[in-house]
Amino acid sequence: MVNNAKIGQKIYAIWQEWCVSGEVKEIHTDNAGNVTAYRWHGLYYLDADGKETDNRFYGEAGSTVEDTFLTGPEARQAAVKRSDDLYDSYCREIKTVEDLVNFPLHHCLTGEDAEEEARRAYEKRLKDILNMEAK
Repeated sequence: MVNNAKIGQKIYAIWQEWCVSGEVKEIHTDNAGNVTAYRWHGLYYLDADGKETDNRFYGEAGSTVEDTFLTGPEARQAAVKRSDDLYDSYCREIKTVEDLVNFPLHHCLTGEDAEEEARRAYEKRLKDILNMEAK
């Protein structure tokens, strides 16, 4: 988490499901003057190790201080932890057959907008509760 980045400084952020690098263009603060978010010009997508790839991130985006980091590996580590925590939360949510039936009604498990953590949790709990493999 970074709450002291400066205009023009390179930062690393969790943006949607991606980790990216960017250059700070604007700093947003609350009424007390505390930094709350950054607006940045995108640079590159990061790989699994938090290193910049050859894939450019074009345009501008924003991130909260909680989603902004000083290094790529920090951003990747935070994204992995967030994903793992979400997966664990979904697994705890599915305890019964009824939960299995209702879960897909509240989460997108397939397609372009699929929630990867929800899909993985659903498949695990399907195996745990009914001893079935997803097909």
